[in-house]
Amino acid sequence: MTFSELDVFNYFLTFSSIILGLGTTCLLDGLSKLIQTRKIIKIYWVHLAWILIIFLLQLEYWWSQWRIASSAHEWTLLLFVVHIMPIMCLFLMSDIIIPDDFIEQEGDFKLDLFFYSNIRNWLFLLITIYLICAGLQQVLIGNERLFSFNNFYRGVSACLSLSLFFSKNRLLHSIVAILGLLILGSYTLTFSFKPLASL
Repeated sequence: MTFSELDVFNYFLTFSSIILGLGTTCLLDGLSKLIQTRKIIKIYWVHLAWILIIFLLQLEYWWSQWRIASSAHEWTLLLFVVHIMPIMCLFLMSDIIIPDDFIEQEGDFKLDLFFYSNIRNWLFLLITIYLICAGLQQVLIGNERLFSFNNFYRGVSACLSLSLFFSKNRLLHSIVAILGLLILGSYTLTFSFKPLASL
């Protein structure tokens, strides 16, 4: 029995889509809980901005898989690991960004304290790893040039993310959150009106 490269990719895509779907479920479920308990939590806009950024990263990642599907490859375990690493990072980001235990807390739950004390390091480390792995994936599997505009965007974004890993400065976090929304928003918009077949 012989399989085409597209059949093999679809086989891998089934596994990766389950992980990506679970990540999206975590994000939307957590957001729903934040809305339901809005009277006992103190919302922090930077935290909400990163929730939106992670959601946009999930959409952008899923959309970019078409380029990989349309490029033929002799799949190996190494290529599968390269393919799955960004998805694992997206799942972990989605799972940690919204707290699980804020409903049981007495008094107001402050999302800014949660953001800076509990998840900041892990979140921005995962975002940096995600951006590096996504670039590596597009070069090794998606036939993208190493020095492409997309990888320039990923490199700048990874540097900004790494700066937030080391800093608790709220002004810096606010500026990078706005930049992140603008960069990812404009990047997403460039593909919003392109048909899938043209990518």
